[in-house]
Amino acid sequence: MILVFIAVNFFILSIVGFFYLYWGFGGMWPGRDEPSLAKAVVGRNGITEMPSKALTLFISACLFLASIWPLIWIGLIETPLPYAIREIGMIGLIVVFVARGIAGYMPNFRRKYSELPFANYDRQYYSPLCFMVGMFSAAIFFL
Repeated sequence: MILVFIAVNFFILSIVGFFYLYWGFGGMWPGRDEPSLAKAVVGRNGITEMPSKALTLFISACLFLASIWPLIWIGLIETPLPYAIREIGMIGLIVVFVARGIAGYMPNFRRKYSELPFANYDRQYYSPLCFMVGMFSAAIFFL
């Protein structure tokens, strides 16, 4: 079962990482221009442009690292990293993704990120996927 959780997390985080890579290099889907893209994927009130290319590519790199971290954790990817660093990485994945998943339903977050269509996408897709990745990461960590 642990391999299923790892595979699902890898698939989700890799796909999202590829989207950030795509946006970092100028891709516009699911928008038609920069303001509509920013409203769909960032959603902060009043947003009219995407974050910088450097930040978008950094987020992409973090997502790709997060996608392989469980493989490092269980030893399918060997690394000289000490156990404590691998453990901190897994705990970080759990905390970040569970917190982001829950945050999407909190009133303060909903007020700050209320641009459409982001608000709808977040409630339907982004937050539940984040929560699922966090819970699967917890299962990987504790099993």
